[in-house]
Amino acid sequence: MAAAKAITGISNAAPAVATAPGHGVAAGVPVLLSSGWGRLDGRVVRAGDPDTNTFKLLGIDTTDLLRFPASGGAGSLQAAASWTEITQILDSSSGGGEQQFYNYSYLEDPEGTERQMPTNKSARSFTLTLGDDPAKAWYAALDATDQAKLPTVVRVVLPSGSVIFYVAYVSFDKIPKIAKNQGMSVTAVFAIQSFNRYAA
Repeated sequence: MAAAKAITGISNAAPAVATAPGHGVAAGVPVLLSSGWGRLDGRVVRAGDPDTNTFKLLGIDTTDLLRFPASGGAGSLQAAASWTEITQILDSSSGGGEQQFYNYSYLEDPEGTERQMPTNKSARSFTLTLGDDPAKAWYAALDATDQAKLPTVVRVVLPSGSVIFYVAYVSFDKIPKIAKNQGMSVTAVFAIQSFNRYAA
């Protein structure tokens, strides 16, 4: 991730426009946002139509003033500076996202019928099982990201050309798993904080 740069304001528009003097962000580059608006804080978005001091936050609608109070979006940005392709993927799996519920009943209900309302969803993550190879660039990149204990941007390019960007913490287990009649493997777990999807 590139060094953080200040965002002095974000407009209430669709798409929203960020003002960040001398940001240097090119069109299409994903940026990780820190914002006074909780619904934008920690999100990753693509930059659009940049000029010297502003750029659009593609796919972001901030016209609802209740959710995005005027003049409250200032913060900072970090652009994704470069990418390291992860190869030798043997398997992938995902977990979490299960709906949680609040259960309740009314005292005056003679049958004591229990009801429920949806609340949160459990934390999400995905795991990649990789062919063990310390010589690969991704091995060092995953290790460094694990050691940094900071969120990073993960890009998944789909066969259709659509792109999913995740903000995630990375946990990399370098101890290889050894099994009979199988190659050695290592695992990387991505704890998802947020995501955004863009069509091709």
